[in-house]
Amino acid sequence: MRLSIRVHNIADAVEQLRHFAPPGMAHAAEDVAQEELGPDVDEETVEIAAAALYIRTALHVVARSQRYTAASEPLPHKAITDAQGEALWWLQVQRAYTATAAERAGSLLGTSTLTSQE
Repeated sequence: MRLSIRVHNIADAVEQLRHFAPPGMAHAAEDVAQEELGPDVDEETVEIAAAALYIRTALHVVARSQRYTAASEPLPHKAITDAQGEALWWLQVQRAYTATAAERAGSLLGTSTLTSQE
């Protein structure tokens, strides 16, 4: 039960970060993750890296006390049916987040895809 509550709290927190990420952020993060990881990497690994980059970038915006008038799209829905599976997903995202340099957040915000939509 506690695991389910914690997983739900994490998902809610990430949902709230949508207001600190510009429209297009989820797609831009996925594009960057795919480009950096290469074409031979499986889709789940790309999604994990993209989620970590999305979170890192949104938290970068929070630290700058900035908020966008339009929220970004949510992260893609995961086909996970239980709390344990979702906890494992978020653990992988946390590992990718830790490996993601803070500088990447600022550089992602500067991409032409996002700056034209602010």
